Amino acid sequence: MVILLASIGVVRITPKRPEHNMKMCPFQAIEIDEKGYYYINENCRVCKMCLKFAPEYFFWQESNPSVERKGSIAVFLEWQNGAFHSVGYELIGKALSLAESLHDEVVAVVIGSQLNLLHSEIRNLPVQKVYIYDHADYSEYRIEPYKNALLDFVQNCKPNVLLIGATPLGRSLAPRVATACRTGLTADCTELQMKEDRKLIQIRPAFGGNIMAQIKTHKGTPQMATVRPHVMKALCTEVKGNPKLVYRCIDESSRASGIKMVQSRLKPIASDISQAETIIAIGRGVKSKEDCKVIFDLAEKLSAVVAYSRPLVEAGWGEPRFQIGLSGKSIQPKLLITLGISGSVQFSAGISGAEYIIAVNSDLNAPIFNQAHLGIVGDLYEIVPLLTECLTMKLGRYDHEEI
Repeated sequence: MVILLASIGVVRITPKRPEHNMKMCPFQAIEIDEKGYYYINENCRVCKMCLKFAPEYFFWQESNPSVERKGSIAVFLEWQNGAFHSVGYELIGKALSLAESLHDEVVAVVIGSQLNLLHSEIRNLPVQKVYIYDHADYSEYRIEPYKNALLDFVQNCKPNVLLIGATPLGRSLAPRVATACRTGLTADCTELQMKEDRKLIQIRPAFGGNIMAQIKTHKGTPQMATVRPHVMKALCTEVKGNPKLVYRCIDESSRASGIKMVQSRLKPIASDISQAETIIAIGRGVKSKEDCKVIFDLAEKLSAVVAYSRPLVEAGWGEPRFQIGLSGKSIQPKLLITLGISGSVQFSAGISGAEYIIAVNSDLNAPIFNQAHLGIVGDLYEIVPLLTECLTMKLGRYDHEEI
């Protein structure tokens, strides 16, 4: 019988299938010495995979609690069209916050081509290490090369937590990596917390946005989560570091792909509410589509973008790209005005990054007032024309920049 501790292993009998038992560990933490005895090396991440696949040989015994085990939090930086996606910087900011109390290491991983063009950006990342996979085979996103590169990173860095942006690329890549690592994955998280035992609490709306579920990965490492862009606070541009650069390369067969890129074309640039500084969001408190005219008049005075809650988009009042919420866009405007929106969990998940929120609703107990910095209880059909009139008077007296 083999006793596996968190840092050392003791063997009682020589196993019958040594090579099989060694390969079951995804982190190559099981080794055999010259006498045929098992021992656990520093690669162990306490995933307990050995207990699941060879219970006849292994059982668990807690290690000495006085021996401190440090971990690391990794962030995947998505590279496309010669630049990093903004969600990567948001995740680094969150990772630094999670690691602060535990004094854990924060690292980043980058997969792409001609990354030397981003050398200054990489050099200024406020992390301890940056793992770089730079090859022409990564010039276009293909799942096999990207997945194998990220698996190589996991096996060598052995992070306790891996955070990936919930972009189209991230949503394709993350579940495949999680499956290969035999670990869990929580998608579209709106908040992350770290416990003292280094268990990541992954918070996201569930049951149609009616509750906020707190999810933990009980078995398997790394603990993986995807986070939507503009949900976490962006990393301050003044925060800079001097990370150690670790260049990695996987073999040619691992970079091969069954997908052949024939042609790629950039989509036409459309207005994106996630980048707007002033937004007016309307909900079911607006009785008809024709009534939106007064709201568009107000938006014109404020140079604001008009957005919609999910029911109005489903009713055909606006395009899906102007929808706010868990099933729409997450936004971070400087000013958000909500009109006739009650503030369901599904909608609230998309506005957590707004700097200042003004809510107008006739219901005093509407949940939106819990998030609003300024709440106005009243009929929007009376309040919106008054706001437009006040702005018209001011714009007639001052320059717009002075308002």
